[in-house]
Parts: sequence; C-alpha cells; structure tokens
Amino acid sequence: EAVFEQEELETNCLFVLTDNDKEKIHSLVLVRLDSVNDSVRISFIDPDTRQNVGNHTGSMHRHLRNGGVSELVWAVTEKYNISVERYLMGDELSFTKLMSKFGNIEINIDKSIKHEHNGVSFIIDKGVQTLTPDMMLKYYLYLSDTINRNQDKAVEAMVIYADHIFGIPDEIKAEFQEDPAQLEEYEMQMEEDFANMLGLFETDISALDYSRYKNAMKSLYEGDIVSKVTIAEDPASFSVLNNN
Repeated sequence: EAVFEQEELETNCLFVLTDNDKEKIHSLVLVRLDSVNDSVRISFIDPDTRQNVGNHTGSMHRHLRNGGVSELVWAVTEKYNISVERYLMGDELSFTKLMSKFGNIEINIDKSIKHEHNGVSFIIDKGVQTLTPDMMLKYYLYLSDTINRNQDKAVEAMVIYADHIFGIPDEIKAEFQEDPAQLEEYEMQMEEDFANMLGLFETDISALDYSRYKNAMKSLYEGDIVSKVTIAEDPASFSVLNNN
C-alpha cells in the first residue's frame, strides 16, 4: 500500500444485479466516477437491449448466459462505443448479504408500493420505513422493474448503499476529531471491510483500487453527494476513458 501514490478517479464502472441463477439481469447500471470534476454520472441500461458480439446477437440477458460477465461487458462497450474500466456483478443473495452487514436501513417511501417477486406479493407502506436487508432487496427490485419512472429513487438507493460502504458517519468524525490516530484506525477497518465485501461479488475491483483511489472517493463524498449526481439517458455519452 505504501508504494501507491494517491490518484484522481476517472472511471466507468458497470454494476450488474442478477437473479440467483444468473439467468436474468434485474439491474444494469453504468456509473462514471470523476473526482477531477467532482461529479458522478449514472445511466440505466435496459437489459433487453440487443447487441451483436462474437457472432452472438441477443439481449444483455443472453450475453450474460452465453459468455458470463466478460461477454456482457463486451456487449455494453460495443453497443455504446464506450470503455468500462471496472465491473461488479452480484445476485440477489449477494445483495442481501451485503445489506446484512449494515443492518436495517431507514428510508423515506414517497408512496405505497405493491409489487411481486418470484410470485410472492409484497407491500411497502408510504412514509419513513425501516427496511430489513430482504426488504431492501425487494425495494430495489421494484425500482429496477419500474426504472423508467423511478430513476431518481434508484439513484437515492444507490447513494445509500455507497454511503454505507465509503462514508464515515458524522458521529464517528465528531468522536475522533481530537484523535487522528483513532480515525486512521477506523479508516483502515473500512478498507478491510471493503476487501471482504468484494468477496461477495464477481468483480475486477480490487482492494488495491481502494488504496489507490481512497482520497478521490473521500473527496467525492464530501458535501452533498446527491447534488453531484447526474442521470444520463444515453450511455454513449460516457465516451472512452484511459485510451481503452
């Protein structure tokens, strides 16, 4: 870790949520993290989008089934003529295990939700709700199924997840304000937790990435992160980064 100098972060990341059989993509999200311009851009890709790669033409679901996440990433880059520097893919079980590390999460539901998952109906009442990891999964699946009218809510949910991974709670900052050594120890524990979380997913993100871009991520999370997020309707606007 001591070898790596801190770097600015300019990267396109592809996040994929699938069913437990990896047969169906629930959510396919392109995220551009840019610490230089202090901005985050998010684009939601329809998994039914079709593309031809390697003599295989089909939806993003089909490319995942045919060639795994590598073919899926290939299909996305070819479809939109962009680069994808990192990817992270998990199934419903991975998602629930990740949420379990954070416990129940409080979130404001602006209108009552009635939806279905795997043939089982569920309801989430309007108002401030404390959702279990299982209900957080159901909530995000609902948002993914209705993404055309709930992009802002999906972004809000993603920010909540990211904040639990990368953000340092205000009460912790206040507690360690007079003791930098304890804050450094807390940050080292965060890095260890991040490395453990990666084990839940299929990804080319590494713990070394965390070390290299730690300050860049910290700068992105300073202030109001939501105000830095822009939803991009066209993934092709992300262009190519790092000459890939």
